[in-house]
Amino acid sequence: IKNTSSSATIENLKVTINGGASMVDGSRAFSPANSSNSFFFETLGVKQSENIEMDLLAKADATPNSYPVEITFMYEYSVGKERYQAQGNTETITIPLRQEDRLTVNDPELPGWTVNVGEMVSLSTNAVNKGKSSVYNVTVTVEGDGFIAETPSYYIGNIASGTEEYYDARLTPFMDGELSGELIFTYEDANGEEKEIRKPFVFSAMSFDYGD
Repeated sequence: IKNTSSSATIENLKVTINGGASMVDGSRAFSPANSSNSFFFETLGVKQSENIEMDLLAKADATPNSYPVEITFMYEYSVGKERYQAQGNTETITIPLRQEDRLTVNDPELPGWTVNVGEMVSLSTNAVNKGKSSVYNVTVTVEGDGFIAETPSYYIGNIASGTEEYYDARLTPFMDGELSGELIFTYEDANGEEKEIRKPFVFSAMSFDYGD
């Protein structure tokens, strides 16, 4: 902060910082971390500057958005021998708030028994968005050896905060033995960054001998 006046001395300056309020419901996105939100300066001379440093803690339940942080100034000033009460004024700084995405995918579920080669087997799992932001363009891909996936790639779409999506796949083994694969979930977070979750799975297949 700086007193830009060439003649007036600022006195009894109080600076108050209020964490950004939501435009929707007025809730605060930030709170002071281990400090007060008010600062006091007895005097601030002509052309004199002071630095204010404050840590703001983003609330865990705040919706990702850009929030205005308001800085309010209340002070008196003197010119010569005359002292005046200034009208308080407010400056605004906009701070973008990001929330960590928390998309979780449960381990794939498969039958616990050995299936026959050529016999279709079902695989299922679900993805839960535990974060405060939606995730976008969620796609599931099935990869592996020794089996054919009926739908090797499936587009789920967007998963809103606090919601769950289910995914089922049908796999047909064409060779026997222990067959392994992966479900690959790709998506974009609220900031447009592409991310990936891999979930391995294993199942057994055997050839049935019908004799002659």
